[in-house]
Amino acid sequence: MDAQEATRKFKQAEALYANHRYEEALQLLEALDLNFPNTKNILYPMALCLAALGKKAEASAACDTLDMLQDNRAQALRAKLGAAVQDDDPGMGLDANLLGDFDRPAPKRPAPVQAPSRMPLYAGIGGSVAVVVLLGALLYTGVLGKLLPARETVESALGKIAAVSSSTNACSGMFTAEGNITQPMAMKLTCSGDFDFLVKADKPMYLINAAIVMEGTQGGMTQSFKVVCDGATMFQEVNMMGKVMVMKMPVPPGAGQKMNPAEILNMIKQVGEIKLEKDETVDGSPAYVFSLIPSPTTELPPGLPKPGDIKITVVKETGMPALIEVKDEAGATMLKASTSRIVVNSPSSPDKFKYTPPAGVKVMDMSDAQKMMPFPMPGM
Repeated sequence: MDAQEATRKFKQAEALYANHRYEEALQLLEALDLNFPNTKNILYPMALCLAALGKKAEASAACDTLDMLQDNRAQALRAKLGAAVQDDDPGMGLDANLLGDFDRPAPKRPAPVQAPSRMPLYAGIGGSVAVVVLLGALLYTGVLGKLLPARETVESALGKIAAVSSSTNACSGMFTAEGNITQPMAMKLTCSGDFDFLVKADKPMYLINAAIVMEGTQGGMTQSFKVVCDGATMFQEVNMMGKVMVMKMPVPPGAGQKMNPAEILNMIKQVGEIKLEKDETVDGSPAYVFSLIPSPTTELPPGLPKPGDIKITVVKETGMPALIEVKDEAGATMLKASTSRIVVNSPSSPDKFKYTPPAGVKVMDMSDAQKMMPFPMPGM
């Protein structure tokens, strides 16, 4: 829904409200709210309609949201909820800056000067006609589209994530993941653990502790592993059924370099179409939501089921992925991974990233083997 259609629907709702057709007005406003959530100039008339229909609890909830958006009209409306709406209620009051709200993100602006609360809608009709004529001319010539703030795109969202990532030199948190594999045998995998990451003098330091539970038709087993990197050497410790193995290798060149979001976008475009969906909230923080629909011509390794939809949620404040979910063509979840308790730019001591092998365990040097691998192993 573009700004022009949104404004037309809002005016229809205002006319319906003025004629006491509150239910019909509310339906139009709810449609606008789906397209422009948390917009004060939509929530306020919705609250008016709900109050007029006697839906006081819902009207009060709308007022709570308006309070969070620092809309002073909520307090006055809440005071009226104890009494029935009068037949001469003046209406919802169209804001001259409404189009800015309909093409968010809009720049912050001072609250508009409110007309007296009981001014009739026909007051100042000459000025209203002038405004409508001016808006119509702007829409017709295409000038208004250039004046309105641009909508968020995949590229602009990735650019903002890149800006956040470039200023992040330390990050820690928890992670969980679960999925199902079919090759070489059907098995369910569950993984959970914690991580700590630090870049010091352009060298990547990280510590990962995780446990993997594998469950299949032949039974189950648990494996734990640890990856420790001090910026120059990386160690991998694996504990499988009580047997501990330790491998070491030098850190690959460029391991501490952050990938440009444009490169990520180009990689994704090679396997499907990426879209920016409606924002979500993760632990109280706003987050971008990307969806990827793989191309029908995408080739996968033999034995892997073809994904039907991929969802990636990234917290705006930290630039960290909060959720990655992959579904198959039937809609069943193939993989679901999430992070939590994320803390950025609160670095741990570099001593935390020093590794000491368990007593009596031989460390295998995998430097030569690493060079022969066609793709990096986890942590490599």
